[in-house]
Amino acid sequence: MVDVARAAGVSQKTVSRVINGEQAVSAHTRARVVEAVAQLGYRPHAAARLLAQEKAGNQVPSPAVVPRPGVTVQDVAGRAGVPARTVSRALGPGAEVTASVRPAVLSAIDELVNGVRVGSLSPAVGRERRIGVLAHQLTATGPAGNLAAAMTELREAGYDLDVIPVADDQDDDQTRLAVVAAVLTMARGSCGVLAMAQTETVRSSILAVDAAVPVYVDDLLDVGPPDSPGAEGLIGQAAAAHLLQRGHRVVAHLPGPHGSLPALNRRQAFCTAVEAAGATHLTWSPGDWSASSGYAVAAGADLGDATAVFVSNDAMAIGALTALAERGVDVPGRMAVLGVDDLPESAFTNPPLTSVRHDLAAEGRLAARVLLAHITDRPKPDPSLHLRVDVRARASTLTN
Repeated sequence: MVDVARAAGVSQKTVSRVINGEQAVSAHTRARVVEAVAQLGYRPHAAARLLAQEKAGNQVPSPAVVPRPGVTVQDVAGRAGVPARTVSRALGPGAEVTASVRPAVLSAIDELVNGVRVGSLSPAVGRERRIGVLAHQLTATGPAGNLAAAMTELREAGYDLDVIPVADDQDDDQTRLAVVAAVLTMARGSCGVLAMAQTETVRSSILAVDAAVPVYVDDLLDVGPPDSPGAEGLIGQAAAAHLLQRGHRVVAHLPGPHGSLPALNRRQAFCTAVEAAGATHLTWSPGDWSASSGYAVAAGADLGDATAVFVSNDAMAIGALTALAERGVDVPGRMAVLGVDDLPESAFTNPPLTSVRHDLAAEGRLAARVLLAHITDRPKPDPSLHLRVDVRARASTLTN
């Protein structure tokens, strides 16, 4: 807990308050603590956490779920009586296995990772006012902003929260096991789960679980249908429209990392809009959301006939601006550059960076309200009242 407090820049008492679900913590501070928890892979001792919540008078889930780290796919396969490759298939996209295999795999994970024998637990106490939160990639601007707002919305609706972070330094199989175990645990002790997945690995693992409670993953925040685009669809469409309106007919795209859902969704929406306008798009190598990766990609990119590049976030776009300047490429005369997120520093690059601005807090609130609608059996909120996307035009795409 000391390391979490130091990383978040708060006291140990504040960390304890966030972990134990107390409300006397601001949304900004709560997000910093959750981010530090995710970065450090910290999980509170179950017995200590239970005692703290009992002292605070909070209702808590059953303490019978005790994590057992170090479980491998081979361990799960042995317990379920299936080959290791079948475990991966059962938790992967599509989950193409026979009807009896997936429950056996999930039961094995629950028993081995959580220390739970299916059917051996008594019902959780107070689950009707408790929501589980799967925290994923909170070192990134978007996920941190979305989750902080979603958690505040759920809190203000009167729900207690259990937050379980997903570590980013695991291979796909370990990530799948961790996510499945977390969703099983949260579903057992809550009336719903907020799991805003950032990668296809995490998303498919969440969807592989028959949670028996409502689970929010990315409804209304993905690409969405053409007549009602989601948040990422609006971002890609706004980027394409901005460049097309300025006469660019061959445009490049610098995407985020392979496997990233925001990167995939933005690329799909952008390229679809460009093609629909009869223009041409080129795809550069992917970055990893960092400025250094944007610099590296732009430094070696073949510009070809492209006169503009849409970069999937501002950090990579800032790196790309530096690389293009070092190559002697005039921005925006030879190559216009457009980013996403409208970071504060984007106004101070050379030239100032044009960026697609989207309301992270509104997206997070929408996600929470969609989940609450499922929990309370009410209609889903109208996304058009929450999703706000526009382009903050600056000199990197504006020519005289």
